[in-house]
Amino acid sequence: MKCPRDLRPLDRVSADHATTFDCGTCGGRAITVALLGRMMPSERLLELWKFVRTGVAAYTPCPSCTKPMRLVVFRAEAVAVQLDGCVACQLIWFDAGELRAVAPDAESPAPLVAAPVPPDASDDWVWATFFRRINARRKYGPYGWPLVDDDPG
Repeated sequence: MKCPRDLRPLDRVSADHATTFDCGTCGGRAITVALLGRMMPSERLLELWKFVRTGVAAYTPCPSCTKPMRLVVFRAEAVAVQLDGCVACQLIWFDAGELRAVAPDAESPAPLVAAPVPPDASDDWVWATFFRRINARRKYGPYGWPLVDDDPG
């Protein structure tokens, strides 16, 4: 992956089950939507992703696929932040300081927690829970986004 600003290779940074791709030169950072879901409230993330999906194509290349990212202006607290996002890669590019403005707690993403299984749970209960989650995902996309019904009738 290359930095969309200076085209230098990005550094892969992994900590606490979270991987970001950082530019040591410009201070920018590429973060997946899935990881952002652990860094900011889901309502704010849905709002941000909606803007990215409807944003204007920019000349900034995606660090992953190199296609043009979409440019969006996102209001964070009292400031407006200009972000770039790739719909295909589900990736957001943050220039230096932008991530902190959008998600103040971004340096410490919420830990991944497995759903607890009751000690007396039967195999039937485990499988029923599994299929219930599978069916719930059919209503929502892989990252919890509501699926759009192309056929309104």
